[in-house]
Amino acid sequence: MPPADPRASGGARNARRRAREFALQGLYQWQLTHAEPMDIVRNLREDDDYGQADPGFVEHLVLGPIADADELSDWMQPFLDRPMRALSPVERGILLLAGFELRTAPEAEYGAPYRVVINEAVELAKRFGGTDGHKYVNGVLDKLAGTVRSDERANAPRSKGNAGGGRRRVPRPAPVDAALVTTAGTGGSAADPIAVSIAVSIEDALVAAVHAGRAQGTDSE
Repeated sequence: MPPADPRASGGARNARRRAREFALQGLYQWQLTHAEPMDIVRNLREDDDYGQADPGFVEHLVLGPIADADELSDWMQPFLDRPMRALSPVERGILLLAGFELRTAPEAEYGAPYRVVINEAVELAKRFGGTDGHKYVNGVLDKLAGTVRSDERANAPRSKGNAGGGRRRVPRPAPVDAALVTTAGTGGSAADPIAVSIAVSIEDALVAAVHAGRAQGTDSE
């Protein structure tokens, strides 16, 4: 019997959340190893829990952000307080993933409302990012949404926390260990052995969390 379609019935939302987790894992690997994108996807497919994710969505969120990494970074840079490459690999991966989602039309096959995209990115940052990294991700993505989802954003009910419609201050993320800063996608060199050793422990945490499936929060896609 073939495996059940993870997007069928009520499993679609959880399958998409799991897909985002796997995609983040893939983008993290890409930043550190500079591996070929399809090799990363094939590696992710070998995970025992991969069947819980929407496989097409995983591929969309790995291949798309990698292919558009330079363009996405240039687009986001005016909303950052430091060079994109100076962010931690986890937070950079989340911004690439969510930025790519924001530029995908919500009515497209893999599209999602802008609030879903931001909420899911914030949850990823809470689980995998540094202290207060989720606040930084939220602030950046909220401003980006104003440039590509302006109509959708204007028609959405305002939250009580920003009822005045003023500009939201983007908090600074936690300091990044220089050994973990990667220049993947900008022609830089790969991380040194010490950085890779540290990064492996972070990736182990990413994998463990994906396996645990403990994601919380609102998810409507």
